[in-house]
Amino acid sequence: MIKKTQKFGRLCAHESGMILLGMLIILSSLMLMLMAMFGSHILELKINTLLVHRQKQFYELESALLQIQHRFTDARHSLCVIREKDYKLSIPEYRKPGCHINVAEKAVYYVVVDLGEEPCLKALNDGQLIATRHWLITVFNSSDAIQARYAQYDASTSLCLKSKSKVISVGQLSWRYISF
Repeated sequence: MIKKTQKFGRLCAHESGMILLGMLIILSSLMLMLMAMFGSHILELKINTLLVHRQKQFYELESALLQIQHRFTDARHSLCVIREKDYKLSIPEYRKPGCHINVAEKAVYYVVVDLGEEPCLKALNDGQLIATRHWLITVFNSSDAIQARYAQYDASTSLCLKSKSKVISVGQLSWRYISF
């Protein structure tokens, strides 16, 4: 007859300690992976919140720019106009009293830069080519800005000194978004 030397249900103390140690390592690894997953999820939520906030700021600036554009007829005599020689200031230095507009209950500042007449950039008006005057409108808050360049018909009689003039359309020519 064969003698049983060890029962299958019974383990020695050394083997049960190794199993306990293995289970602790597995559980701690799972906990670290869960913590890393939650950390990346929180980071993703913060990034999404920041992107939504930045998009909201962009649309507020765009709305202010459109409001100013609709009011814009001839800004040569406005208090918020800067002549071309003063244009080298940084954007936050443009803040002038009275040069703001409220959008979504927030003050958004603006300034209009008179870039002067451009006799070589002409626009078609009733079949005639007319020189244009250019403006740069800057709308900004504490962290972002939108700049848009506009052209209008100009009644000046300046002659183009270049051999060839270009035909452009009046209105908004270009824009850029600046984050600082």
